[in-house]
Amino acid sequence: MIDAARLGCQHVRGGIINLDTEKTGVRVTLPILSELQATLDAGPTGDLAFIAAGNGNPLTNESQGNLFADACRAAGVQKSAHGLRKRPPPRTPRTTGHS
Repeated sequence: MIDAARLGCQHVRGGIINLDTEKTGVRVTLPILSELQATLDAGPTGDLAFIAAGNGNPLTNESQGNLFADACRAAGVQKSAHGLRKRPPPRTPRTTGHS
């Protein structure tokens, strides 16, 4: 959540996010998929962070964590951001091309 709290336009070039993680310093490079781009275009976003407070300023790590926890509870998910991060991704069936 720390990195998501500070992610903004300054980390994007040519539709690619480049961010040095705060905890380990590892460079993360991610494409902005169409769904994310549509969400960012719909806004509102802050000047320095995509996820911002009502005044446009970046959220603190604690504030973002609390908002995420509230959204999880509203969706019926009883985990924290930390708990979800540690959880493996769901398995989805792969298409083999054979019918």
